[in-house]
Amino acid sequence: ETPVADANGVVVFFGATGTLAAFDTRGKGLWKVEVGAYPTMQGYGTGSSPALHDGKVFVQCFNDEKAFLVCIGAKSGKEVWRAQRDKPGTSWASPLVWHNEKRVEIVTSGGKLTTSYDPGSGKELWRLSGVDGPGTCSFGADPERLYIDQASPMGNPPLYALKAGGEGDLSPAGGSLEPRSQAWM
Repeated sequence: ETPVADANGVVVFFGATGTLAAFDTRGKGLWKVEVGAYPTMQGYGTGSSPALHDGKVFVQCFNDEKAFLVCIGAKSGKEVWRAQRDKPGTSWASPLVWHNEKRVEIVTSGGKLTTSYDPGSGKELWRLSGVDGPGTCSFGADPERLYIDQASPMGNPPLYALKAGGEGDLSPAGGSLEPRSQAWM
């Protein structure tokens, strides 16, 4: 996990122990939160880095036992909200703070489910299921599109692009690779 920092200090997630901790710019400990340590696929350990936005820290904790995204106040160390996923599944991808032309979103991925959340409330904005999203790498994005590199053991997997501002279920209809809505590019 890579630490995140802003002008107020540094936040570090020790995923193997489940500890999230914040330090000021001089290295003094500010707070420590136990998010929980859980088993991962084939014991590979953790790797998802925290994300920081607007005074909040976002930790994606997707593993073989539980799966949730938790939002912690960067100054207080208090939990602001928690979004549970439908089913567990290990992912080493880090949440993306996507500043797009419509809004700011927190995008997460693991297994065949990519989900976007409102950073203030934790409300799910959209979901994309049935498409292997990045479970070991990061998303790509610009203000207009989110780029999803599908995982594939066969090589040369497709690259998906979603338009900013999507809502609801954006999954391909009937499991096909054809887009279900105008959210696809």
